[in-house]
Amino acid sequence: MRYRAGMSFAQLESQFRRISHLEHVSAILSWDEAVMMPEASGAARAEAMSTLGVVVHEHLTAPQLHDWLAAAEREAAAGSLDAAQRANLREMKRLLQRANALPSHLVEARSRAQLRCEQAWRRQRAQNDWNGFAPLLREVVKWRRESAALLGGVLGLSDYDALLDEYEPYGSSADIDRWFGELREFLPGLIDRVLEHQRSQHAVIPQGPFPTLAQETLGRTLMEAVGFDMQHGRLDVSHHPFCGGVPTDVRVTTRYEETDFSSGLLGVLHETGHAKYEQGRPVAFMDQPLGQARSMSIHEGQSLLQEMQISRGREFLQFATPHIVRAFPFAVAAQPAAFTAENLARVVDMKDAYTGAHSERVALFVEGIARRLGLDAVLVEQLKLAGRLHDLGKIAVPDQVLQKPGSLTPDEELKLSTHPELGASLLDGMDIRPVDLWIRHHHENWDGSGYPDGLAGEEIPFGSRVILVADAYDAMTTERSYRPASSPDAALAELERMAGVQFDPVIVAALKAHLVEAGLVADPPQRAAVRLVA
Repeated sequence: MRYRAGMSFAQLESQFRRISHLEHVSAILSWDEAVMMPEASGAARAEAMSTLGVVVHEHLTAPQLHDWLAAAEREAAAGSLDAAQRANLREMKRLLQRANALPSHLVEARSRAQLRCEQAWRRQRAQNDWNGFAPLLREVVKWRRESAALLGGVLGLSDYDALLDEYEPYGSSADIDRWFGELREFLPGLIDRVLEHQRSQHAVIPQGPFPTLAQETLGRTLMEAVGFDMQHGRLDVSHHPFCGGVPTDVRVTTRYEETDFSSGLLGVLHETGHAKYEQGRPVAFMDQPLGQARSMSIHEGQSLLQEMQISRGREFLQFATPHIVRAFPFAVAAQPAAFTAENLARVVDMKDAYTGAHSERVALFVEGIARRLGLDAVLVEQLKLAGRLHDLGKIAVPDQVLQKPGSLTPDEELKLSTHPELGASLLDGMDIRPVDLWIRHHHENWDGSGYPDGLAGEEIPFGSRVILVADAYDAMTTERSYRPASSPDAALAELERMAGVQFDPVIVAALKAHLVEAGLVADPPQRAAVRLVA
């Protein structure tokens, strides 16, 4: 049975249809700003898009909507709306409640700050100019925090949950804690087994150059093969891959490195996962709240399903390999063994595996050291957090440096050496001292030869010394594309050789005791001295 909606619900539908059209324009402008816009046009575009954001907000906070909503709820109670219309009404109410919690001046200032920050990131990322970027990021955080406080007060939620509700409707931090708790039960062991399997595999890393045009053609071919509709979308280049636009006009972007075709291709396939979700949204509700993407986790789940599961599967790679071979005939002729389906499967299995698990393993080694030193529970948890976040600053280091399959040049070493300071800066203002301090100094050496400040001995914060030892041990015992993994015994021997030079001898002794207890090394345990921690 098809219900005939009442007048008030129909008025709400019409209003949200207009809002959808405005958001359509905003989405295409946003894509253009990131892909096509001349750099010098950024300030004017930020003002225009901020104004458009205010217009959308005014449509959401128009006074008559309150009466329309109340009347539509009475229509629903009287049975005048079907199930889909009632669900649409529920989503309308949620969006109106969130919009009315925020004043227009805040919406405008927040939008302007975000656009200016993103535009600056594109320029300053290439220059590695964190000091120039940080004030703009702080401005974004300031407006987000103010938004969170206002939303939380209206919705009866914590600041964090009020912001989470924008991306994960009706979700909560308690849900996340429960889900992550379940993951922690099995994930570390699973990661170890996967990495152990990967260490047993030998992969021939394909060597370029891989021309950008050939990469783009290959990406388009595989996008269409997995179901992307090129009549309602396109592929372009941007500073960072993203999926934007609207379901009837989806804009996918990636970036290319001529030394590594897999990074650009996997970026295309990841964003295609997002794009297919957008193109598959229900046409009947395309311009209504009910037809919007449900949540960020579902959206990201679709992209990761495509990139990490389907596109790395043996069957997909068997299908894709002939296309890859045709795209890069000169590279294939020079290195045919690298371009078999079996080898390409091993290559994509290994890609980024180190980065993905490294921080979690460092946190586990940090915990083992801390417990051998008899530290209290609060300090142990702080150290574990620092272990997980110690490489946070690498998000500002160019991918071609982080993923380079070989030794770094002096200039690349310099770029990489900025990551401790960058990581500490990202945590600035988050009230998690001394974690940010430990991260800043986790590459200081015992003899004063480290960075960024050349601290020596006990001048180096205690937590930094712990992270350095755990980080070095995990780095040595993990295989990289440019060197094999060291055995646990060999890595420990190197730590002991450098104790008193690069590493705090007490921390090395504590790690040794932990490794012996865990059965990872055969040396007899030596009781680590316990030093008072200031």
